Amino acid sequence: MESIIAGVKIKAHPEFRCCVTMNDDASTYEIPDYIISRLQPMIQLELPTREEELDILKYNLPFAPKEILTLTLNFLQKSHNAHFEHSIRDGINISRYAIKMHEYAPMNKKLPWQQVFTKAVEQILGKDALEMKKKASQINPKNLKNFAFLEDFFTSEKDWSEEEDQEET
Repeated sequence: MESIIAGVKIKAHPEFRCCVTMNDDASTYEIPDYIISRLQPMIQLELPTREEELDILKYNLPFAPKEILTLTLNFLQKSHNAHFEHSIRDGINISRYAIKMHEYAPMNKKLPWQQVFTKAVEQILGKDALEMKKKASQINPKNLKNFAFLEDFFTSEKDWSEEEDQEET
């Protein structure tokens, strides 16, 4: 590191490495070109697999019921497949909010998990997140065949099985 103004030059240890991470979403600012040019090589990380994403959700939401984990996992995986920028952090926030809404609702006003989850998505990501069919067609008309309706988020080709739950215990 060198400061021309202060007249100071500090040498880094030969094994010194700098690791910088950045989420590619609206919550972060772009890294300026003068910094990017000094961050070589760059390693791009792919989205987690379904199993990895489930592990992340279980780790961050150990208290979450299976229903909310399944809804969140399906929502995130279908969002990734349609190239929407919903992150695992979004999923965790949606899940936490849905759990709190369900937990603090009076017993006679508790909604099913699907309705609570839908409300949480709307509150966390906005109404646009619920208009997936419209959004998918605007981005890429090909997405519609794989991503037709919001209800599609609440079903899955593969929910994790009871056997997988028992293997973990």
